[in-house]
Order: sequence, then structure tokens, then C-alpha cells
Amino acid sequence: MLHRLLRMMACMTIVSLSLGVGVSDAIHGNMVLFDVCLIYVAFAFFVLRYDHHRMILDLETE
Repeated sequence: MLHRLLRMMACMTIVSLSLGVGVSDAIHGNMVLFDVCLIYVAFAFFVLRYDHHRMILDLETE
């Protein structure tokens, strides 16, 4: 359970930093880095979604 919480915290950090960098790059016209940041955000979102679902299942079975 603790490793899932730590992974979720890491994913939330990745999402916030990638969105900040990606939006900044998009404003300055660098769309390639913006696309890379969106890939990181999408990956982190799916990891968060999976971990959240697993945590709920773990709590229901206890």
C-alpha cells in the first residue's frame, strides 16, 4: 500500500511539472517538447488511475 502511495505521489509530481514545462514550451512555440510532456502526463495519468483502482479494491477486500 505504501509503495502505491509513493508511486501516486511521484506521478502527480510528474503531471504537475510536465504540464508546467509543456505549457511554457507551447507558449514559446516549441511544440515537440509539448508533445513529449503530454506523453509523460498521459502515462502518469494511467498509472495513477490503475493505482487508485487497486487501492480501492485492496480496501474493499480487507
